[in-house]
Amino acid sequence: MNRLEKKMQYDHGFSSVNPNIKLNEKPIGSNITSLVYNGNYATAGLGDGRIIKIKEDENPATLFSHKGAVTSVIFSNENSTISSAQDGKVIKHNQDNTTQTIFDSGEFWINSMSFSKKTNRLAVAYDKKILIYEDQKKIIDFTSPTSTLLNVSFSPNGHELATACYNGVSIFDCQKPSSKEILSWKGSLIEASWSPDGRYIAAATQDREIHIWDFIDNKDFRLGGFIGKARNICWTANSAYLLSLGSDVIAAWPLAGGPGNFPPVEIGYAKDASLSSVAAGGEIDKIAGGFTNGSILIGNIRNSEAIIARAPDENPITKIAWGPDYDKLVYGTRTGKIGFISFKN
Repeated sequence: MNRLEKKMQYDHGFSSVNPNIKLNEKPIGSNITSLVYNGNYATAGLGDGRIIKIKEDENPATLFSHKGAVTSVIFSNENSTISSAQDGKVIKHNQDNTTQTIFDSGEFWINSMSFSKKTNRLAVAYDKKILIYEDQKKIIDFTSPTSTLLNVSFSPNGHELATACYNGVSIFDCQKPSSKEILSWKGSLIEASWSPDGRYIAAATQDREIHIWDFIDNKDFRLGGFIGKARNICWTANSAYLLSLGSDVIAAWPLAGGPGNFPPVEIGYAKDASLSSVAAGGEIDKIAGGFTNGSILIGNIRNSEAIIARAPDENPITKIAWGPDYDKLVYGTRTGKIGFISFKN
């Protein structure tokens, strides 16, 4: 099927949501900047600084209010929530609704956080530093001599950290804090991500590309052709496909045989819109994409087909997250709505 035929297929009857979809949406009142979902409830970070806990059949509850937009929300091992924001604070939100301040930078925004369930460690990136916490106690810190660290990602085993920086990806070894490896690539890198099996690191660049390093074959590859900056890198559970933002379609890049050796599988397209959020659920059968026109598609890599889960309403989708069993999806919008999507049968 060529691209024109794909456009015709996904434009036809585009306002018709699949009849097997159940959607429940609630107004929150501010842009959703971060979102996680454990299958029981969702926790959202908002542009106005609030941390919201919400269940599908209950009204939202405010857990905390940062003094600045929320930059990250993650779950720890015991399903407590950790949030960070432009106010420089990292806050733990316990199940009993109490809070604890893990870190306060004083003046710097918190750019990124990552949590390893293997080692029960938290990584916090701000300015040119990464701090590693275990049981809320700082045990290691790393410093970049060159550039601000925009994101941080634990390796699957939790012993290494990757962070995007200027002219490459820095890898820090938590077991040998004095050692550091550089994956060189000229230019400004804005995001780095490990594949679930640990074989690859992918990094998004300012130049609308993704660069991938293969640690088994000791090769690196470039993925190009993006119409915008590639961001929000994610992987299927078996590390067979990579997805990201940066295009007007949900595109899954196959990694078998070497990244970039085969064209991406195009799963879904929205008319006069670009992809604004993407999430891979499972191996190939639960790929979700949200678009700038408010539509959400859920597709399958195997047959390159997608169903409409939310109709367009010009309310851009900012975040999407699957539950752990991939049977429910939660999303957030720029105008302050959170919705739950499930399948009727």
